[in-house]
Amino acid sequence: MPEVRESTVRVGGMAIFYREAGAGEPILLLHGNPNSSYLWRRTHFVGTRPRLARFGRAVAPDHYGFGKSDKPADADYSVPGYVRYLEEFTAALGLDGLHLVVHDFGGPFGLGFALQHPKRIRSLVIMNTIFYPDYEWHRLAKIWRTPGEGERWMAGWTRERFAEGRLKSLAHPENLTPADLAAYYEPIADPAMRAAVLRLYRNTTPSDYPEWEEGLRRLNVPALIIWGRQDPYIPVETAERFHRDLPGSSLFILDDASHFVQEDQPEEVARLIEAFYARRPWDT
Repeated sequence: MPEVRESTVRVGGMAIFYREAGAGEPILLLHGNPNSSYLWRRTHFVGTRPRLARFGRAVAPDHYGFGKSDKPADADYSVPGYVRYLEEFTAALGLDGLHLVVHDFGGPFGLGFALQHPKRIRSLVIMNTIFYPDYEWHRLAKIWRTPGEGERWMAGWTRERFAEGRLKSLAHPENLTPADLAAYYEPIADPAMRAAVLRLYRNTTPSDYPEWEEGLRRLNVPALIIWGRQDPYIPVETAERFHRDLPGSSLFILDDASHFVQEDQPEEVARLIEAFYARRPWDT
């Protein structure tokens, strides 16, 4: 079984931590908020059994502001800023002909990148992510987007409160161990990551990107859409919309899963992606 490697690369003057395994066609795994590359461990992308490494070079960065990467106060915490970072990150690692796997905020980062560089994309896997310009923020996002209120909320984000919220967000909270909760909480305990989250939400307005929807329809790459039906943040109708806008895409809605579909149904998610990659629809 391929070895998992942990490395750091300088991107825009920032140290970006990433995990990778395997070789060949690059599979780029993009996490969202409030996560890191640790999100992918149960689906075995970059965990103790990196099954996806059988299909290519699986690479999962911690975005700047998150996880083990740098969190500078003066960084550009906006979708265009993260698209530029992905341009530099992929160039630094020599990644091209990408198979993108996106979740949550990894969606606008990765899909924004894909729409600017369509010839660099070979396939998409989309899971519970925001994208469309008419998306309405959920209650917690509205708090984070409000100056003062967001800071007060963050100041009270204790380890216990974080664990309680994370477990409530899952259809299968029993899947998260105390060690998992500790690994997720460690980066967010840093005030710099809390500040980064607030800046990201305040700098992101989906309606600023009305052209994305038409761009997605023209992307013309094979796509797999996996969605947790119980997601309280992004409705399942968004998955169906992706399916309509990506001709020939495959859609799988997992009834017994919520927003963090990789935690609720890791084996099923891994199986679906492995089957998608085994078919190699980009070669037809």
